[in-house]
Amino acid sequence: MNATAKDAAFAACATAGLDLDRLLAAADEVVVFGSHAVGAARPGSDVDLLCIGSRPGQTHRSRALDLIWLSREEPTGRAWLGSELGAHVARYGHWLKGRGAWKRLVRVSPDAIRRKGEVVHARTSALAEGWDRLSPLYRIKNLTRIRQELQRLEYLRRGEGCPPTPILDAEWARRPQATR
Repeated sequence: MNATAKDAAFAACATAGLDLDRLLAAADEVVVFGSHAVGAARPGSDVDLLCIGSRPGQTHRSRALDLIWLSREEPTGRAWLGSELGAHVARYGHWLKGRGAWKRLVRVSPDAIRRKGEVVHARTSALAEGWDRLSPLYRIKNLTRIRQELQRLEYLRRGEGCPPTPILDAEWARRPQATR
């Protein structure tokens, strides 16, 4: 874990009125995931934090912090082990506490792939319905989101955890112009 990500986790918790030291004491596992975990955070990126423990705390979502709590049993359950998020955390997460023994059991499920396909379809349909009423900037923003979801779908179909969004965008930028 790079010190910058750990520092960002401390700062995000403080901004949210939480104490990372208390979270570390209360949880069996604490994992930073997302862009801060891989050193690809952009200005304004929130810190993604997963806490696992016998007495789960409260999930918290703000501009600075996205905190998810799981019970001790959830990470070894079929739903988590087959999920897009479970695969992402297993591949890209950095443990501040714990070892993540469950991560070797993660396998992207057909349900996760189906759900991602449904997300792509829903976003594409909604965009097509309102296309004529959208400003050019809003069109670009939504086309970018659809492209990112398609990239994630590609990862899931290969049975891999999806990288954070800045990595998807960098991969896209490196593709030859003809394939974009």
